Amino acid sequence: MLRHCKFNLSAFCLLTLVSASAPTPSGNQSPSDVNVAQSTVPSYPPDTTMTQVTVPTIAKPGYLSSVTHPTFKTRVTRIADQSTFGMSDKYIRHAYSKNQPWNSDGSLIMLDYIYPAPILDGKTYKFVRRIRQPSQAIWSNKDPNKTYGTYANTNKFVSCNMATNAYTTLHTFTEYDSISIGEGEGNLSKNDRYIALQAKKGSNTYMLVYDIPNDIVVSTRNLAGLWPNSISMSQSGNYVVVDWDGVGTQRNTGLEVFDSNLNFRRQISTYTNHGDIGYDTSGNEVYVMRSNDWNAGIVSIRLDNGVQKSVLGGTDAYRLGSNWSNHISCRNIRRPGWCYYSDAEPSSESASMAFQEVIAIKLDGSQTVERFAHQYSSDNMSYGAYPMAVPNRDGSKVLWASEWKGGSNVPVYSYVAEMPVKNLALLNRGTQRYSRLPTQSGTVPIN
Repeated sequence: MLRHCKFNLSAFCLLTLVSASAPTPSGNQSPSDVNVAQSTVPSYPPDTTMTQVTVPTIAKPGYLSSVTHPTFKTRVTRIADQSTFGMSDKYIRHAYSKNQPWNSDGSLIMLDYIYPAPILDGKTYKFVRRIRQPSQAIWSNKDPNKTYGTYANTNKFVSCNMATNAYTTLHTFTEYDSISIGEGEGNLSKNDRYIALQAKKGSNTYMLVYDIPNDIVVSTRNLAGLWPNSISMSQSGNYVVVDWDGVGTQRNTGLEVFDSNLNFRRQISTYTNHGDIGYDTSGNEVYVMRSNDWNAGIVSIRLDNGVQKSVLGGTDAYRLGSNWSNHISCRNIRRPGWCYYSDAEPSSESASMAFQEVIAIKLDGSQTVERFAHQYSSDNMSYGAYPMAVPNRDGSKVLWASEWKGGSNVPVYSYVAEMPVKNLALLNRGTQRYSRLPTQSGTVPIN
């Protein structure tokens, strides 16, 4: 059972003000030239509300070169390159918006849309090596050298030591022919204890909850031959969210919530859109996604009671785009109370709010956002070119993929946006000491 505690936000607000006043580098530069104290105090773009802005023209950054976004004053760095990585793959990018690319301590990044995956330094973004990652690989939330995953198309759940590339089979599910971690969209509970799996045995289908450290199948549910689009454990480990392809009020459609024993609790939406599971600012676990209305907005839906709240847009005058290439991420598990949204609308939707932006949205209904960057995609992009933005664990950096308006015949690379803030100690020149600064705002679940 999780407890929740409130951090004192006054220090956080002070930190935000200090960060916002820091000098902004200009022009092309290496991240190491402005090597901020990224391992000490996270910094974020200023809180604001959405207004329409013109997408500025920015030349595609060179590899490990940074540019300052002229409107948002964030630093944007290209972190992938075919030549440097010794690869001819077209898509050198992360896997998905629900898949955290940074390891547990932020020291490494995995770009696992491809196999073997490039591993980068999590702070300088320099190429480290390539590694043969597990299928549907997920970084551990506790061990910076461990990923979890499966052997592709088998019934084996495994871990991988990312330093040695040694695999350990944690459990062979002999009852089934194959298992899947939510078809590549599933996640662990925040303490690495529970994971929800889909399984097949011939034409029979199942879902189950597995306790990793105790090597126990906690619960199993027969799906009677049905196969969800995805399933995932919530961050607390208290819920399993099932995303069905069907639309309607009947069972096995829309979004359904089960407890960890796989007892059905409720349908929280009659339809599904790209979304993710996180916490709102009051400490409630929520599913965040784009609404299905014409004047589309972003909504959060509580897992415990299905209550829905508009967190961004949703009016004729404040309409977000409705393209399926738009995505939500709540992988900022050390910064609850926020989600991250990437808009990939075509040029015909340039009048929509957040057009082609990468933003953070506060999950309190205040319409508060933080604007990180534009993502520079072309019209009619391929699936592999969708930005699918995902934050690091404290939400101070956002990674996305883009062909930088180069069309379908150029590589798709990974980019990171962040605030270019110097070391807080240098800013304060030793005049103030912050011995107990929070690392995130809002309500934080604590085991």
